[in-house]
Amino acid sequence: MGCHEISFPKSDETVNDLPLIVAYTLPSGAIKTSRGFATGNGFMKARCYVSEGGQWQWEAKNLAGRCIETGEFQAIDSPLPGKLRISKNDARQLQYDSGKWYLHFGDNAYRFLDPNETCWKPYIDQAAQAGFNRIRTQLDPSGNTLAKADGKSLNLQSWDAIEERLVYALKRHPEIQFELILFGEDTEALLKFGDGNPLSHLTLRYAIERFAALPNVHWSIANKLSLDDENLQSALNMAGESLYENDPWNSLITVAGKRFDSPPAAEAKWQSILSLSSLGQVIGDSILSERAKISKPILLVEDRGEHHHAPRFPRYFFRRLFWGAFLSGGMPSYRGLNTDSISDRNYNGIEGYYDSCNGGHLRYGAHDLLKIKQFF
Repeated sequence: MGCHEISFPKSDETVNDLPLIVAYTLPSGAIKTSRGFATGNGFMKARCYVSEGGQWQWEAKNLAGRCIETGEFQAIDSPLPGKLRISKNDARQLQYDSGKWYLHFGDNAYRFLDPNETCWKPYIDQAAQAGFNRIRTQLDPSGNTLAKADGKSLNLQSWDAIEERLVYALKRHPEIQFELILFGEDTEALLKFGDGNPLSHLTLRYAIERFAALPNVHWSIANKLSLDDENLQSALNMAGESLYENDPWNSLITVAGKRFDSPPAAEAKWQSILSLSSLGQVIGDSILSERAKISKPILLVEDRGEHHHAPRFPRYFFRRLFWGAFLSGGMPSYRGLNTDSISDRNYNGIEGYYDSCNGGHLRYGAHDLLKIKQFF
């Protein structure tokens, strides 16, 4: 349940053409195809998500169909949990690809991938220590780091920095899953994708080829999205279908709507899990209401946070919130600092959970979550 990477010298062709296609023959005989991606250090690479033990074979071709190189590798069994999947026993629950049971302890760290956030290592190490196993984060929280100023090509150094954080977490804490929010809360960016903007489509395609094979990555199209016009609905479905059809490793896909709204596009075939935003769900009534409509996993991704719609007694509230969500058949999330905003070493930005508690920025709201985990 890992990731295999092949590296080639950088092609003379443009990065935007991604002039490399790799076909993998799995031990079962199945064939998976992915495209290569350029990196900031001058290489062209291709990745596959290794989901089967045994002999894998691959053939790399350019866009003209000419074979560039062939190879093979031996995949051995490992203790890694792998990607998240819909449970084989219950369509409303999740499991790791290895078959291991998954009990969701989520957190929102929207700026984790922001290159200006320097405390990302303490954050992810302490998130694992506190028991979190799913982090929601924006792919481009600043809205201007993924592409160059010309608006036509990608800023590969920024993508390298994102990869550093995801790979660091994968090596040290493989049980933690990252939901990459592709368009964030930027309705305009999603509409550009719907209008066929070349850079928007390149960005989505590149994200798939670079990150989809990582065992700790799945997708969210947007956050706090309100489908208030037909163009936005069309753009959402176009992005969802593009992910669904082009991610060869079948990563989970979701989208989060406005607070108190039902999950957008709940019936769409491309949407694997439903993301719900509400407030004060200590008895899980919104979760129960949505569960009655559809048999998909429901994640409570936004509720109160320690500094966002703050509860009066955080430790007591989050203990009740997690129990209420679990017993209602849903999956709860915590929110500590305000990670919508850049760090001010106070109440905003990315910081380790225990560092925040010791510094007086958080009031031990997540301290009891490990006890809930131990109970299960």
